[in-house]
Amino acid sequence: MGTFWKPNILVVIVLGLIVQPFVFLYVNKPRYFVLYFLLLIGVMIFSPDFIGAFILICPIHGYIIARRYKGQGVRPWFARWWATILCFLVMLSLLITIRVFFFDLFRVPANSMSPFLNPGDKLVVDKRGFGNYRYFGMQFSKIPASVNLERGDVIVFQYPKNTSIDYVKRIVALPGDKITYINKKIQIEKYCRKTSCSGDGNSDYLNIVRNDKGKLLDKGLWLYEEYAGNNKYDILIDKTKKDRTSKYFTQENSKVGEWIVPLGHYFVLGDYRDKSFDSRYWGFVPQGNIIGTVAIAW
Repeated sequence: MGTFWKPNILVVIVLGLIVQPFVFLYVNKPRYFVLYFLLLIGVMIFSPDFIGAFILICPIHGYIIARRYKGQGVRPWFARWWATILCFLVMLSLLITIRVFFFDLFRVPANSMSPFLNPGDKLVVDKRGFGNYRYFGMQFSKIPASVNLERGDVIVFQYPKNTSIDYVKRIVALPGDKITYINKKIQIEKYCRKTSCSGDGNSDYLNIVRNDKGKLLDKGLWLYEEYAGNNKYDILIDKTKKDRTSKYFTQENSKVGEWIVPLGHYFVLGDYRDKSFDSRYWGFVPQGNIIGTVAIAW
């Protein structure tokens, strides 16, 4: 049962600084809370650089409401400082749970995945089933993955040489595949059991098909369509640049530009082939390093 009351100015300022939109629950303005909360979610998704503005706006607006509050009406349960903080903690726990186990946000730092992804683009990454559950660098849980990936899927993963750094690349070869990358073209000898292979029962070749009718974008820079299984995507090839084969990662008993993907690992490339630091240079992506697949990009 509520009582007649008036918001405490000091509590309003503190809550406005710490829990931002939730301060409007304390001053008994739930509609403002909904409005500011939705604005905050929108800013987090589309313009995260402006999140800091809420630290200034919310306490000022809350202070104005509190100063004008006439002390009339019954005090609802959420207009107590402890209830406001409790609502904040519940919502924060829900948000963290979603970002740890289901979907998370990432930003593209470079142009190695152009033209599909460009610097500054935002990504929603689907983490379900990958088992690599982490948030802000903290590992919450790590269990075996239950997701089957395909050639052409775009993944976000922890860079094998430094797991504190996240990369985004496209899968071109699956566990067990033999991949050859020569003169900017890909050929894959698919891994398969004898009962599922064609020909001699030991191998099944797959060309990552590229439409050679490319589009010239700039001096030497061409846009091509590439097909990997059911996935079609655009890539960039700079014909003025030679493949940096001297920098390639090499496997024992394999030629330069030729790799056999170990079981439980993937071979990835960037779509901007001549500006991508990928599996050609540092090796394979362990299944356990994969965070998720790109679900939405803008």
